[in-house]
This record gives sequence, structure tokens and C-alpha cells, in this order.
Amino acid sequence: MSNMEFSSTFIESLLKEGVSADAVQTVQRLQLSPSDLSHLPYSALKDEGVSLRDYARIRKVISSSSSLLSVALLHSKEVDGVLPTTVKSVLSRHDELRLFHVAIPLTPLTLEEYYRCDGVVLVLDKALFLPAYKQVLRLVMSALDRSRWVIPIYVDRKDELREVDDAGIVLTLARSGEIQWRSSEGEKAMEELEQAVAERLSSFAAQSSGEMAMKVHAVERAQSRTSGSLLTAYKSLLHFLSLDHHQSFLSEAGREALQAFNVLGRDKELFAAQQGVEMVRNSPITSTLLLDVADSVRNGNLFTDGTNSPSYLAAVLTCLWVLLREETNKKKAFDRDFVSTLSVLFDIIDISYRSSLSNEQEGISSADDAHIAEMRDTILSESLICLQNYSHSFLRATEDVGERGLVQRVVDFLDRFRQNDRIVSHCLGCLWCLTAAEDNKRRISSGSGSKIMVEVMYEKIGNAEIMAKGFAAVWNLSLDVELKRAMHNEKIERLICSSIKQHPNDTVLLAKAFGALWNMTVRPDDRRTAVEEGAIDLCLDVAQRYFSDKVVLAQVIGALKNITCDQGENKRAIADRGGVPLILDIISRYPQDLNILVQAMGSIWNLSGITPNKSLIVEEGGLELVLDTLARYLDQEVLCGKCLATLWNISSQESLRPRVGRSVAPKLICESLRRHRGNHSIVVKALASLWNTSSTDENKAAIARYGAIEAISDALHRFRQSEDVVVKCLATFWNLSSVQEYKSLIAKHEGVPRIIETMRLFPRHRVILVKALASLWNLSCDHHDNKHLIYASEGVMVICDVVNANLDLEDVVLKAWGALHNLASEDYVKEQLITLSAISLVRRTLKQHPSSRRIFLCVRDCGRRLYLYWSGKEKQEFDLLIASAESALGPS
Repeated sequence: MSNMEFSSTFIESLLKEGVSADAVQTVQRLQLSPSDLSHLPYSALKDEGVSLRDYARIRKVISSSSSLLSVALLHSKEVDGVLPTTVKSVLSRHDELRLFHVAIPLTPLTLEEYYRCDGVVLVLDKALFLPAYKQVLRLVMSALDRSRWVIPIYVDRKDELREVDDAGIVLTLARSGEIQWRSSEGEKAMEELEQAVAERLSSFAAQSSGEMAMKVHAVERAQSRTSGSLLTAYKSLLHFLSLDHHQSFLSEAGREALQAFNVLGRDKELFAAQQGVEMVRNSPITSTLLLDVADSVRNGNLFTDGTNSPSYLAAVLTCLWVLLREETNKKKAFDRDFVSTLSVLFDIIDISYRSSLSNEQEGISSADDAHIAEMRDTILSESLICLQNYSHSFLRATEDVGERGLVQRVVDFLDRFRQNDRIVSHCLGCLWCLTAAEDNKRRISSGSGSKIMVEVMYEKIGNAEIMAKGFAAVWNLSLDVELKRAMHNEKIERLICSSIKQHPNDTVLLAKAFGALWNMTVRPDDRRTAVEEGAIDLCLDVAQRYFSDKVVLAQVIGALKNITCDQGENKRAIADRGGVPLILDIISRYPQDLNILVQAMGSIWNLSGITPNKSLIVEEGGLELVLDTLARYLDQEVLCGKCLATLWNISSQESLRPRVGRSVAPKLICESLRRHRGNHSIVVKALASLWNTSSTDENKAAIARYGAIEAISDALHRFRQSEDVVVKCLATFWNLSSVQEYKSLIAKHEGVPRIIETMRLFPRHRVILVKALASLWNLSCDHHDNKHLIYASEGVMVICDVVNANLDLEDVVLKAWGALHNLASEDYVKEQLITLSAISLVRRTLKQHPSSRRIFLCVRDCGRRLYLYWSGKEKQEFDLLIASAESALGPS
């Protein structure tokens, strides 16, 4: 049935093989013969509703009834284009082959392509390290179905290829590296290739067609895997490497498997696949490999050929750093004292380095020296990656590494091998991970580690990968004050800004660089230097270009927030460059992202610290954004605090207070006071906002309506020892107590005795006394109950004590006499004032302030209320004092 026509027999074969009725109907409707179907790709049938499983079963029916073999031709991109074309030409001469070309060099075939081929011809350049690729590709080919065959054609350009497997064809090219295919030499190569291919095909043809056909059950298994063949290959390798006898690693097959593992282990996408992670997470080979490394580094000279050859050790180390990505394997390594193994490796590297240095100084060199140096650098590189992965996010390991002295050794390697980009990159990667531990920061601070690191980074400024790792380490180190100062002396700010300018589109570098800049702009000197290097323009430019990249944006806005912490010059510069609407847009775009929102709101808080920016923020819709954020994050202390601080700044501008009062600000501020009544920082900011906002009658009503008076009284008592809180409470009471209705509310919520208590606690604090006495002056005006409450709370006696203790403070004395004048309308107050020697207080006050008409008027009016209670002598003295003071002041 090699030419089976469209017939009932063919349909029966399809149904018998399990092809669905719908797929069979599609074949009938399109009138597709077996020969038609053999050339159709799956994509053509997929559009007609045929499933992948049905397509595979259709292919199986065709393959089992055909003598033709489908062949895929794969080649590496390193191979000259003419060679694959020639191989294709040779294969096309064989009638038993149906050839198709896969134009994805050295990439695993897709499932559809597997359905279409019985075998694969690989054209590989020797430069591809054949053992590793050969093993990988074999595993790939066997992942779905071991019956498929492979013919590798190895291109040997310099007659260096010695050993290939039995199925391989070695094609030796001229030493020039090219073959003129029409020359006699080319014809000879063609003949050899033709003969070799024919021999291989004849041996394969001897196998039964059933073995050549694709097995559907294998395909079905592959369909359930995320990465298909590659994951299967990975699993096979893990199984091989997990054998109980770790000496199998030393066999030729073991080494080849390790090399294949290395190739697969470097595939980040594969490793990220869930199945790949599950395979490796609890792999039993970690402990075996650790033991093997320990044996290798302790037995013999690593830089000689033999059982423990450096190339083999490098392969094992590569496997280890792949495995050490997983937390479980880090713990295994910790339990087996992996740091000791690394220390021995580093010792050997040191010895080799010193030996090479000595030979160079003495003028001794050989080809072996270069080979040894190359292997030494490779082993050091792989060891550093192991250290980086081992210490990443594993604090116990990080601290252990530091205690064993490996931090300084990494710094030494960074200094010695600064010409080797690969080693520099891995050294900086290690320092990034190791500096997560505070003790390791101090270890670097005690030496010249930061200086060396910055020097090397200046040398490698063109390498984005190196700079990204370096800035990640700087980010950690700059949390330490001494290291921050040391790196500032090495001009780290210039390095950061220069790198950002040189690599404006590398998001990994940008995130790390701005993270470092964020930390390095805390101190005023560092901030000033960064701004001089163009940090403001860089922040705004990157924030605009990477507005949608949350990782980069979070670091940029953090750096920008620090830059705004100045006296005003930076604030003006950012506003002039359009920074205010940009930051407000960021707040609007990321209302749920706290990493960005906290820093953006901090920036707006700082920017609102100068008058021009207050109005600009409100005009750009900033007030509404701040209030919206505050409403959503009332329970989040950090954001709540920043929003309240921004309201404090905005409401300090008198022209903006009515707008603040008409908004939901009073309600939210009062709610913040209640929810965070024990948080000093939030209470201070909320009270400051209330103080500013309560300056207008309309706003006073809004504030009182939402329970501000009770909250203020509570804060005044709770934080009675805090000058910040007390000042702001008293200032707000002073504003509110000018309204008759609120005088009673303040008294109702124990405001009066608490005001008097602050005067006892701060008997010489000018600001507090002025605001407390001003509040009592207002509270006692035309309010009989409050006068009695002040008297009952010993307020009269406290006021007199304050005057006696602060006679030199004019504003304090004025407000004290104003309050006494109001209180003296009550007989019980008059009697107490006489008892407290009021005439003496009058005498001392007028003597201390002979030129203050306001004080004179308050003292005179208060004294007149006491007149009937004074003795004749006191009356006479009072009259003389008033007459003398009035004469000195002159006409009003």
C-alpha cells in the first residue's frame, strides 16, 4: 500500500489507529490522499480543526505503509552555508528519503517536526565542543522515541578530530577552512560523503519499518511536558548522575554526561520551567557532587592531566552552581561544610597565580603555562559562581563565608584578575550576595575593598553586565555610613551617573544603578555631588522612558525623593523640568504599588516644602491625589504619614487653606488622629495640618464637625511630654477657642486642665506658654463655666507663677495678663489674686515692660477689677503705678 489511494481501506486504517471521526471526515471532505497527507504540515490541518493527536496517528498510518523515510537536516550556524546545501544535495539523491530542512540550527525540534521525521542528519562544526552537543542532541532525539535515527556529520577543519561514535561521519576540510566543491578536492569529499551516507542508510534500512515509525504513545507523553524533549533529556541526565557510585563521574560516559548537563543547566528558560525546577530541587546528586569536588581538590595537582583533571573539575563545579540555585541544595552544601571546599579551591588558585607571576618576572614561559592559566581562570570562575549561588538569599551561608575570610579573598581576586571580565563579573556577583550580611559590610569597610571595587568598575564601565552586578553590591554597601563616605571619596556618584548615560536602555543596570544612587543621596554632600553630575535630569528622563517598568521606576523615584531633601534649589530644578506632573502621574498610575507609591508621595511631600511648588501641586490635581491616597491607606502608617506631611505643607500657604478645608481633608486628618493615636510621627503631622487649616472660621467648623477637639485633647494628654505635639495641640486650641461654641467642647473634653498641665510641665518654654495662655485667654472670654474650670484646675495660681518666672518674655506676660483680666471678673478669682499678692505682680510687670501699651492696658483693667478687694495701701500703690506708667507711655 505504498501508493494507497483515497479508499475505504485507508479510512478503515485511520479509524483503526484511533483517528477521531471528525478528523476522518475532514480528510474525506478535502479529498486528501496518503501522498497528499505525507507532505502536509500540521499547520495546514490545524486550521481545519484536526487535533495534534489525530495528526500524529494519521502520520503513523502513512509511515507504516510507506517505504519512504522522512529526514530532517540540522546544522549549526557556525558551519559554512555551502556545506549544509551540499549535504542536502547528497541526501536528495536517495529515493528512499523524503527530505525536509529545519531552519532552526541546533534547536530542539518541535512536536510537529518530530511527527514528520524518521531520522535526523546533523552537520556540526568541531568548534562546538562535540561531546557536549552530541550527548545533548542524542538525549533530545531519544526523548520522544528511541527508534528514530541520527547521522552526525562532524566537520573537522584542522584534522584534530580523533574520536567519534560509530554512526558519525567525519568530513575533513582543507586547512584553509573551505572547500571549492567543484575542484578535484571537492569532488573527492563529495564522493566520501555520498558513500558514507549510503552505508549508514543501508544499515538503518535493515531495521523493520515498525521500528522506524514514530510511536504515538511517546508523543502523547511529550505533549504533557512544558519543555518536551529538553526536560526529558534533563531528567535522563539527572538519573544518570544520581547513581550511588560517584566514581561513575570519572568514567568517560560520566564526563560526557556532566558536559551535557552543563549545556542544559545554562538554559535559563528551561530551568525556570516548573518541571525543571521540580526535577532539580530534590535531586540526590548534590551531596555526591560535593563529595566529588572535595576529593578532586584534595587529590593531586589539579593543573595536570589525569583522573582529577581541571576540565573535569570545572564540569562538576558547573553542575554544582546549577544545583545551588535551589534552597534545599544550599542547605545540603552548608551541612557538608562547602565553604571549606571553596577555601581549598581558592588556595590552589592562589598558588597557581603566584607561580605564574613568578615565571613572568623571571622571563620563563611555555605553552603549558598558558593552558594552566586558562584552566585556573575557568575553575576560579566556576567556583565564584558556586559561591554566589550558595550565598544568595541564604544568610547562614553568607555569614559563614564572611567568618571564614572568603570575603577578602573575593576582593583580592577582583583586584588580581581585573583584566578578566568573566572573573570580575563573578567577583562582583559574589560581593553583591555577601554584602547582604552586616558583618561582611564591616569586613569590606575595614580594608580597601570598596576602593578596589570602584576602581575596577571605572575600568569596566562599558560592560553593562559587570556594572549591574557592581551597582548591586554598591547598593548594599551604601547602607553603611563609613562605606558610603569611602565610596563618595572615590567619586561613586560620578560613576553611577556616567554608567546610566552610557547604558540608557539596559533595564537591569538601570535598576541597580538607581538603587545605588538612592542610597548614595542620603547625605547632603553625596546628594550635591550627584546633582552636579546630572542626577536630576537622569532621574526624570528614565522615569519618563520606563514609566511602565515598575522595577526600574521604584529605584528612580527613590533616588529622586532623596534629591528633593534639600533647602530648595533641587526642588525648584525638578519643578522647572516638569517633575511635579510626572510624579503625580506616577502616583495616579500605581495606586496599589507601595514600593513606588511611598517614594513618589515622599517626593511630593519634599517638593511641597517651597512656596511655588505648593500652588503647582494643587493646580496639577495633587491635593485630590494626596487625599485619595490617604483615604485608601489610612491604616498604612508610612503612607498615611507622608500624605499628612504633604497636607501640612500645602495648608501652610494661606491662599490654599480654604480649598483644603472644603475638601475631605478635615475628615481624613481627624480619622488619622484617631486611628494612629499612639504614633507620634503621624500625630505631629496631623496636628500640624489641623493647626494650619483651622485658621479660617469655615475650616474651624469642618474640623470640629469631625471630632477634632476630642482627638486633640487626647493627643495633648497622651504626648504631654512631647514639645512637638504640645505646641501643635495648643496652637489648634488657640484657633478653635475663638469660637464660642467650641469653648464648651474644649472644656467638655478635658482641654482646660490639660492646657494648664502643659504650663506646669514646660514652665520656661516660650512657645508653649504663649499658645497655652492664648488658649486660656480665649476660653475665659465671656464663658462663666470655663472661668470656674480654670480656677478649679489651679489655673490662676499657675498663670501667676508663669508671670513671675517669665517676666522677661513680653508675649508670655501679655497673654497671661489677658487671661487674668478675663478671670478677674469672678469674685472667687479676685480673692485668690489678692491672696497671691497681685499688687506685687502688677509692680514687677510694669517695671519690666514700661514701654508696652498692650501689657499696661491688660494690667490696668485687671487691677481695676481687683480694686474693691485691695487694702487702702494697695489701692494707693496701684494708682501711683498706673499713673506713672501712663505718663511714661504718653498719649495713645
